[in-house]
Amino acid sequence: MERAKQYGDFDSVVTLQHLQKSLNKRVRGTSWKGSVQAYVSHAIVKNYRAKQCISTGRLPDSFKVRSMTLTERGKLRNIQMVDIESRVIQGCLCDDALMPTLQPTLIYDNPASVKDKGVSFARRRLDYHLQRQIRKSGTDFYIATFDFKGFFDSVRHSLCFETMKPQCFDKRIIDLVMKIIRKYKESLLRFIKNEKERNRIAEALQNMEGVGITLGSQISQIMALVAPNKLDHLIKEVFCIKPYIRYMDDGIMLHTDKSFLEKVLSVFSEMAKALGLRLNEAKTRIVKATQGFTFLKVRYKVTKTGHILKKIAKASIVRMRRKLKKFVNKVKQGRMTLDDVFVAFKSWLGYVKIARTYRARKSIIQRYNTFFNNYRMKGVKA
Repeated sequence: MERAKQYGDFDSVVTLQHLQKSLNKRVRGTSWKGSVQAYVSHAIVKNYRAKQCISTGRLPDSFKVRSMTLTERGKLRNIQMVDIESRVIQGCLCDDALMPTLQPTLIYDNPASVKDKGVSFARRRLDYHLQRQIRKSGTDFYIATFDFKGFFDSVRHSLCFETMKPQCFDKRIIDLVMKIIRKYKESLLRFIKNEKERNRIAEALQNMEGVGITLGSQISQIMALVAPNKLDHLIKEVFCIKPYIRYMDDGIMLHTDKSFLEKVLSVFSEMAKALGLRLNEAKTRIVKATQGFTFLKVRYKVTKTGHILKKIAKASIVRMRRKLKKFVNKVKQGRMTLDDVFVAFKSWLGYVKIARTYRARKSIIQRYNTFFNNYRMKGVKA
């Protein structure tokens, strides 16, 4: 109730000060964009109009949605591009209402999209849980990994609503959040040629029977974070499995009894179905810790002596080899500069150092030096 008084009241959340604070955060790293510069130059007027509009329960007319389809590792992903005005409004709601109120309901080992946590935190927590389990039971224990299938596309709008309702949010905040969630699905209605089908989906969206949230939206990130919250508490508090981590749609748990983990996954799967989520059977498995497993793109293996070996998934190294070859052609065509290539390569090099990849790094560095004549590589070591 104390949190609701501070973060759940619409008039306390949607203020010009909070909109300006949100704008200041959103322009970091994007101030070079023309649309951002145009918004900043008229920030007072823009924020005032946005506040006036959403105070009446409407989204601004300029709140438009543009879609694009990307190919990521062989998968087609439909992403909605969020313009600066939408990001400012969503940032205001997320920073000053949703996150302060919903974050305390999360388990500690649910670190995605949480300030001062993230992927690095999740990997450190896995190291901690593995080391603790090794000290407790030796190397004779099992790892259960799971993955939700079509995670963002499976989140029900009614589940988002039910997640916010118990937190004593002002009805106007909930209505505004649900309008933003629906907006992205409504933007896709124009691609449906069948009028009856289009009207059916539009009616379902208005009745909060829609399914799916968009990639790229900050509100969607938070909804994806809290949607399976009941499942997290089921594992931690009902089954009392402390070494459990969930990062968005990827999860992992440790236990000494394989049959117990099978039972847990069975109950977990049934409860997930009740929430509208499905486990990816191809990526859900139980293995011995000494056999090795993959979590967040890193391959882990516990040796018989209790050491934890970490390797980058082979696919990541193969992708970088192919990228360097493509970069050569892009540089020749003038579509990339050598500085762009170096930044992309240095970023990858920093990422793979989280695991034992000395030989792979050395091989890729040699390939980079051959293609780009050692550009800016002075002092860079594997």
